[in-house]
This record gives sequence, C-alpha cells and structure tokens, in this order.
Amino acid sequence: MNNARQDFAPVGHVADVFSSALRVVQGEIALLRAEVRQRAQSAQTAIVMGVLAVVLGVTALNVLAGAAVAAVVAMGLPPHWAAPLVGVILAVIAGLLARKAFAALRNATGGTLRAVEQVRRDVDSIQSAIIQTGAMPNEK
Repeated sequence: MNNARQDFAPVGHVADVFSSALRVVQGEIALLRAEVRQRAQSAQTAIVMGVLAVVLGVTALNVLAGAAVAAVVAMGLPPHWAAPLVGVILAVIAGLLARKAFAALRNATGGTLRAVEQVRRDVDSIQSAIIQTGAMPNEK
C-alpha cells in the first residue's frame, strides 16, 4: 500500500507543475488583453483627433486658399494660374501631413505585443521543464 502512494507521487508533482503553468499562462493572457485594450484606445483617440483635424483643416484651408489666390493675383499672376499654384502647394502640404499621420497610426497599432512574446517564452519554458522531468516524451 505504501508503494502505491510512492508510485503516484510524481503524478502529484506533474499536476502541480501543470497547475502552476496554467496560472502563469492565464496571467499572461490577462496582460495581453490589457495591452490590446490600451492600444485600441490609443488608436481610437488618434483616429478621432485625425478626423477632427481634417474637418477643421478643410475649413481653414478653404478660407486661406481664397486669401492666397487673391494675394497671388494681387502680385500680378493671372487668376487662372494663381488658383492651380495655390492648390498644388496645399496638396503637397496635405500629402506630407497625411503621411505623418498614417505613420503615427501604424506605430499605435502595429508591432508584436510584449505579452504575446512573454506567453511564447513561458510555453517554451514549461515544455522544457516537462521534457526534463520525463513527464512527457521528448519530441524530435
């Protein structure tokens, strides 16, 4: 009877290892969820600010474009050349700003999450520990 208890002792240790591993993985998953939530909020804020900037910018540019065309005409350039000149300059500026905005949005939403990398490391460590204890056949 005593030998039977000793035969099951490694099983209890393996169960403890699995239980501990499960708690670690659950903690890492909770961390991953929190990190994803934070990034989603940052991306949402960036999008709202971008839309607001576009609305205000279009309004302001409409007024400024009219004033710029009037100023170029006052300098002696014919109106049919002044309007396209101001339009091209504004289009170049808009393109540069859009490029910067998309780069900022990509930084807020891209990249590997640190929690995912940590879960991968934890799973690898757990597998190594299980293989070393002989509880699982060595996979090759």
